Amino acid sequence: MERCIYNNDNLYAVDVKTDFELEKYVRTIGKKRILLCANCLKPVIYKRGEIRDAHFAHIDNSDECDYARFSKLNSKRSKAWKEVKEILYNHFASINSNNKVIKDDRIINKHWTDLSIEINGIKLGIEIDDKTMTANKLDGIKNEYKQKNIRVDWVILDKLSEINKESEVYYIKRAFLNEDNNTLIVVDKNNYQFAMYKLDTKKYFYSNSKIPHKFKEDIFAYKFT
Repeated sequence: MERCIYNNDNLYAVDVKTDFELEKYVRTIGKKRILLCANCLKPVIYKRGEIRDAHFAHIDNSDECDYARFSKLNSKRSKAWKEVKEILYNHFASINSNNKVIKDDRIINKHWTDLSIEINGIKLGIEIDDKTMTANKLDGIKNEYKQKNIRVDWVILDKLSEINKESEVYYIKRAFLNEDNNTLIVVDKNNYQFAMYKLDTKKYFYSNSKIPHKFKEDIFAYKFT
């Protein structure tokens, strides 16, 4: 698990591993059973090996803990997915010290949001996915956010390419281009460059004609760091 609760605040394993004294301290207090799971509030300990990166794990049986199951699945995700998640977390946390940014937050039913951001009392969810996302799962998650009246932005992990035609991209990209403000955010899984794609839904007419002209290229893009 990526985070635990200590003194009623979030403690992240990635922050612990960067500071030897902090790691030493966290390992010590973990044995006192005062580090708690962010989901079931049962005691956890800090772990870090040469194969598996820093994380928290339940001291006792955790088969019934949903966060433990979610974290186990995430441990198998790509290095790029983990890096992009960390990049986004650090970015939003650094913009304003008053922003509350949480990794692995439970803000909708039966789902863990990759990142949640609270700015001036308004909560935003950020989901990081790829082409493996199914249509049914996507619709289900989007409906949960809609019912909770929580805005969610999606970042698709893929290779950046020159996308010109909406009809030529795979389903999850088409879904965002056609439904979510006609906007798609993609981050390159190799160099972590971000790009925003926008679908042009306007109809264009020839001068003095009522016949609409359909351009073959209906998407434009903006790349940024």
